[in-house]
Amino acid sequence: MALYATTDDNWKYYRYDLNESASDFPHFESLWQRWQNKRIDGKLPAWRDFDLEDFRGWYGFIIVYDVLHNPFDLKYRLFGTEMVALFQTEYTGKTIRENNFDIEDTQDLDHFEGLLNQRKIGASSGPIYWDNRDWRNLTFLDLPLSDDGDVITHFLTTVHEIK
Repeated sequence: MALYATTDDNWKYYRYDLNESASDFPHFESLWQRWQNKRIDGKLPAWRDFDLEDFRGWYGFIIVYDVLHNPFDLKYRLFGTEMVALFQTEYTGKTIRENNFDIEDTQDLDHFEGLLNQRKIGASSGPIYWDNRDWRNLTFLDLPLSDDGDVITHFLTTVHEIK
């Protein structure tokens, strides 16, 4: 599977099987490969399975979400320094709903809930209006993580700007 939704504001959402490369986004290949290498016997890796060295080249562009239920939400466990600079706000420790969908909206939350329910890798791409003066095109890769190898408890997300 790949592209499954496009919004009116030109955002595209993708889903991939766990063994399927996010081939639509070759710039994420190195991180996807590290994630795959952490999988043992088909199990999902946990956040604790990663070391800082695993993110060389991605420092600052990493988001780690904790999955919350009833209602479904995501809490920013880590919002990288480059993400803070890009969005000009620190979100670590907050949830998407608490932020009143400030940088992410219901479509994004639905995207992650679909990844959770279907046990998929996700990606999204689209424009953001940055600093009230310019459009920037971003792509995100969303990799599921699990504390027990089966149930998704976190998402490891990274961003790449298409120039």
